[in-house]
Amino acid sequence: GKLSILHRVSGLAMFLALPFVMALVTSMFTTEAKFDAAMSILSHPLVKLIALGLVWAIMHHAVAGVRYLILDAHIKVSKEGGHQTAIIVFVVSLILTALIAVKMFI
Repeated sequence: GKLSILHRVSGLAMFLALPFVMALVTSMFTTEAKFDAAMSILSHPLVKLIALGLVWAIMHHAVAGVRYLILDAHIKVSKEGGHQTAIIVFVVSLILTALIAVKMFI
């Protein structure tokens, strides 16, 4: 149940962040000054932390989506199997997010 709720929350977070991300990316391609301004914004630690939250949302949503595809194929469709795959989703999404965090902050 918790995984399903987080899957929906991560999807909502990505959806709500999309206009801001698209505006930032679009502005980066207009002029060199806007590119420099965007890079300055993106280098701020708070913005990096927000971006890391979005990275987690993407990773969690993708990994949970694969889990749901596996469940749709009637693999691991039991209480124990569902619990195992939910833990795998949490662990894999956090590991992937941590790897990207290392790249972002170091």
